[in-house]
Amino acid sequence: DPSALPKPKKRSSWRIASPLIFFLVVAAAWSGFWVFVSRETEAGLDIALAHEAANGRTLACAERTFSGFPFRIEVSCRALTIDVDRGDERWSLSAARLVAVAQVYQPRHIILEVTGPINVVSPDDPREIEARFTELRASFVSGNEGPDRVAVVVGGLDADVILGEARQKLIGQASGEFHARRSEAADAAPGSYDVALSLDAASVPEVDNKLGPAPAKVNVVGVIKGLTDWSPRPFQDRLRDWQAAGGSLVIERAQIDRGETSAKASGEVALDPEGRPDGKVFVTLAGVDVLTQQLKDAAIAPPNVTRMLGVGLAILGKPSNIDGKAAVELPLTMKEGRASLGAFPMARLNPLF
Repeated sequence: DPSALPKPKKRSSWRIASPLIFFLVVAAAWSGFWVFVSRETEAGLDIALAHEAANGRTLACAERTFSGFPFRIEVSCRALTIDVDRGDERWSLSAARLVAVAQVYQPRHIILEVTGPINVVSPDDPREIEARFTELRASFVSGNEGPDRVAVVVGGLDADVILGEARQKLIGQASGEFHARRSEAADAAPGSYDVALSLDAASVPEVDNKLGPAPAKVNVVGVIKGLTDWSPRPFQDRLRDWQAAGGSLVIERAQIDRGETSAKASGEVALDPEGRPDGKVFVTLAGVDVLTQQLKDAAIAPPNVTRMLGVGLAILGKPSNIDGKAAVELPLTMKEGRASLGAFPMARLNPLF
């Protein structure tokens, strides 16, 4: 008898609707949180821009938008312009677009992407620098005492100097990376950052026109010590404070390869109280005979000078090698405004501040 069967229990409508209601409450709360963070970011950005403008650096956008919901804060600046006017320092930079992105849960990690070209001009110089590239990205992680990590990547870089209708190429088809992070070694000095730089260029016309065409490659690894104060101020004041704090650049390995010639360096350089480079760097040169012949052919130095240079380096230099290529090593000494390579006086060093 069907009437004798137990009747099915009715499911509570609340139990059915509660997951949906919970989801809607969370979504509404998250939306409100995102709007709050977005507005706080915009207000903080306006304060920072006003502070920079008061210090002679004005950043403006033809159009600025905020987006990225639900998990990102994305600021897009179309037709970016930066104008710097602080006494002797006057220049302007423009770019087609700048985008800055941060995750809501990682607001101190900012990723930047620039759309070119970038143009740099100065009212005190009739020339203009234009840089074109296929990519230009940067990553920045801030800490309580300044940046913790910085990375910059550029690809497909071509840069020209423009004077009227004339163009002169600075660098052609280059790619490079720069990385810096706060040193984590137990014995690291305050304000120490590990740095690494790499750059590959198919052409550097200013050099190629004199020494012959050849691709160039640069790799640098080192440590910058004494970067303890990150408050905004003019660059020369920053250098002066860096010197007073005992700052220095430790070059663990710096190498330039160009055609058959290579140069490698290691050592430490600081600034003396007058702002002049001070220190000793051990320089290793490979392909000295090729380099001296190129200097002679380009008439950069008289034949007797290049001959003496080649012979002198071979006699005074310590035998060494770079990647299996025979080389000579000499100390580059910078002291009291003078630089000398081994026993060869090289140049006078001007103060940097």
